Amino acid sequence: MAEQDSAAAATIDPARSTWAVKISEQRPQLLAAATAAALLMGPLVCFGGIALSVFFGSALGEWLMILSLIGQGMVLGAPFLALLTRFLLLRGDGLAWVRDGTLYLGNSRKTRSHRVDTLREGIVKQWGASAKVQLTVDARQQYELIVHNVDTGHAMLEALSLDGWMRRCTVVMRRETRRVNAFALYGLATVLATAPMLAALAFASPLALTLSLGLLPMLSLGGLVRRWRRDRDREVVVGRDAIRFVDAEGSARVVPAALVASASIEGRDAALALRDGTRLVVPADGDYNEELEALVDRINAVAAETREVTEATTQSLQREDRSPAQWHAYLSTLLSRESYRSASLSRDALSAVLNDGTLGLDLRVAAALALVGQQRDPASLTQVRMAAEGSSDTRVRAHLLEALDGKLDAARLGDIEHEEAHKKR
Repeated sequence: MAEQDSAAAATIDPARSTWAVKISEQRPQLLAAATAAALLMGPLVCFGGIALSVFFGSALGEWLMILSLIGQGMVLGAPFLALLTRFLLLRGDGLAWVRDGTLYLGNSRKTRSHRVDTLREGIVKQWGASAKVQLTVDARQQYELIVHNVDTGHAMLEALSLDGWMRRCTVVMRRETRRVNAFALYGLATVLATAPMLAALAFASPLALTLSLGLLPMLSLGGLVRRWRRDRDREVVVGRDAIRFVDAEGSARVVPAALVASASIEGRDAALALRDGTRLVVPADGDYNEELEALVDRINAVAAETREVTEATTQSLQREDRSPAQWHAYLSTLLSRESYRSASLSRDALSAVLNDGTLGLDLRVAAALALVGQQRDPASLTQVRMAAEGSSDTRVRAHLLEALDGKLDAARLGDIEHEEAHKKR
């Protein structure tokens, strides 16, 4: 990421792809780290005062009081430090433009720039009369851009090569209101903790003062951490192969997209209707209904994709009694044989294997190797790349890209097949 000052940003001549946006930069890990540092420093200082009072008695009474006040100030100041961190991020009205393969986001104060090929995900959400474009650079940095309408949002994703539902996306349901309320309750509890402090001052007891300033804020801190964990943003990863989410019990769930018939809104959550007649609830209770609607639309688009994987196709990809080296060589020449004329070995049939989350990783990698082959046909390479970018599983994505780049050798193919066989036992 590159940052430029406002003067430099003013000299940039935006290219044809330019949009007026309202920018909100999201860095959850930076915000969490700054808050955690402030929260931990206060208790450490307070417990240091307790240790000194135990070893040296009242001789250090004044210094203990100073240390305790410092600790109390750090604990009280944590929410304000978190808010200060937000001001360091890129926010407010500005411009977004693409030039020479780089996305620029800027306003009157600062500018961010990212290479287009480093952007991982993008999704457009209806946002009242406007639209919200969510861009993901990596796990540490996201942007939310409010644009004029949905068509403008899709034009932006097309310019960034993030268009279409065929790529995976992480739909985030924001729960900021709950976290703000948790901070407010924490601050109130910490302020009320000053009552025992005044009582300790009245009795002139450094040890009691240190305990009141250290332990009571720690109790309220524990409540804040508990609320913060419970009220984290909901994230649902929707890929062409599977849907990944955390259920109401806190367990990670993976539902292959081929098993999903449709999705609908059920209260403040999303409900998945599976093809076997059962239903699953995806917790999605965020602050905004538009994010829930975007999630349901995305799942329905993925569920509508036709996946017809025949037994003949999967059988042609099996290792059988071949060694890993023979299997690898067999797959690399599979499409160049006469059997390529059969419907079971068409490129579309192999592409369906790539995107079927019900199949094992070994078969999906085998289909990728068969598509890449020795001739490295551009159309086949595109299908493998699209399958990798559309997968919700980072492990699947990594192995498909290895096959695409020619880095997945026979030994690694054998290891993947062994791992999948072990899982089925």
